[in-house]
Amino acid sequence: MPYRSVNPATGEVVKTYDNHSDAELEAALATAHSIYEAGCSRGPIQQRLEVRIAATKIGGDPTDESVGLGRLCSVSARDDIAAQVERAVKAGATLHYGGSVIEGPGAFFEPTILTDISRDNPAYFEEFFGPVAQIYFVRDDDEIVGLANDSHYGLSGAILSSDVDRAKTLASRIETGSVRINTSSYTAPDLPFVGVKRSGYGRELSEYGIKELVNQKMVHVAEGGSSRWPRFQPLLHTPTPERTSI
Repeated sequence: MPYRSVNPATGEVVKTYDNHSDAELEAALATAHSIYEAGCSRGPIQQRLEVRIAATKIGGDPTDESVGLGRLCSVSARDDIAAQVERAVKAGATLHYGGSVIEGPGAFFEPTILTDISRDNPAYFEEFFGPVAQIYFVRDDDEIVGLANDSHYGLSGAILSSDVDRAKTLASRIETGSVRINTSSYTAPDLPFVGVKRSGYGRELSEYGIKELVNQKMVHVAEGGSSRWPRFQPLLHTPTPERTSI
């Protein structure tokens, strides 16, 4: 049975799983913000996610590799997440796990699982900057693409699948600035980074990022010394003197 995970609120994580192995399931649990699972009301991803969350060590020495969840960046950020979850539940979402502030020093929030999030629920379009997983159930690739692209955001996505050709086809349909296949995160100086929709504009890294820091000048040479309709030569990219230090 295929299962897929996507974050329709941000467009930043888009994953699809088919003929799944234990390794793929673990990768999904480690990286997905929102999950789409096909064909059943409570499948293996949700079950394993609940088990994994229950066993997660929260707080402690951040250099301790046994710590699975740290604090949020501020108390106000924690309170914002709590308010988002409360709004989502009031609008009809089902709370399966967590959903509360962890009292005590530090800005901690329980890892949380939400399902039954309809399009008119504010959580459907909001970004959650905290430990909140949204689980959706879909029927096929067309539905997953429709849900993933029904977003105000489009930073980056990822697809995990044993069928790479299918993953490539799916990636071509996802409206994000970048899509990674069989990895959730990767970057290098020669790979451009960009968002679409409300996730930004312009480019970082690679030759495309360099061109964001220069003025592009067009120079043309008329054949025969003069011509009413000259043929244009390729663009010349001339650095702006005051912006050449990178």
